[in-house]
Amino acid sequence: MKKKIILFFCLIFLLALLALFIAVFYHKYKPREVEQTLPDFTPTVEVAELDTGFLTGDAAPVFELPNVNNRVFNLANYKGRLVILTFWGSFCTPCMTGLDLLNNLYNKYKNHGLVVLAVNIDSKSNFSFVYDFVKDHKIRFPLLLDQEEQVTKLYKVAELPETFIIDPEGKFISIIDPVWAEKNTRINGDYPWDSEMYSNIIKELLEKYFGKQIETNDDSE
Repeated sequence: MKKKIILFFCLIFLLALLALFIAVFYHKYKPREVEQTLPDFTPTVEVAELDTGFLTGDAAPVFELPNVNNRVFNLANYKGRLVILTFWGSFCTPCMTGLDLLNNLYNKYKNHGLVVLAVNIDSKSNFSFVYDFVKDHKIRFPLLLDQEEQVTKLYKVAELPETFIIDPEGKFISIIDPVWAEKNTRINGDYPWDSEMYSNIIKELLEKYFGKQIETNDDSE
């Protein structure tokens, strides 16, 4: 019995010794954690003009196209006005939504020097749809037909909707996209043109070029 007690304590001692050895070994050889301290970082965005074929101050290519009523419109006739030129197709849902928003914007600033021209690239077979769209949506600005896509190619349009802003001298304007902070003459995608943010961009351009303060309650319907 006495021998069993001695063996028991010896076993306890050996286990304790083994535990101590393991603890010392782990502390000495365990992988060291590398302390990483991230530097303070404040992202900055450099607003640079993107090279998209047309730069600020480049003359907008002059063209003439018929509208749905076969009346011919020439871009040169709109010198002295601020022109929003947009390209669209009936197969492009965001395009049609964008036209409604541009219609609202046009109605708001048409008496302050704003012109909107919408170039449709549908084929002749789809003319009736385009014609009905103008009537049903009560589009007030000229909707022009580029059925051979000659003007579309002239402006190097790559995707729809695509929009340009042309100053009273007939030259491209770069605007800073408030969302992406990119300065560009070529505006791709559907923009909420009648929202306060984009409406203010156009308002500031009109005030800049025509020297007249546009009051908030001086909107034309």
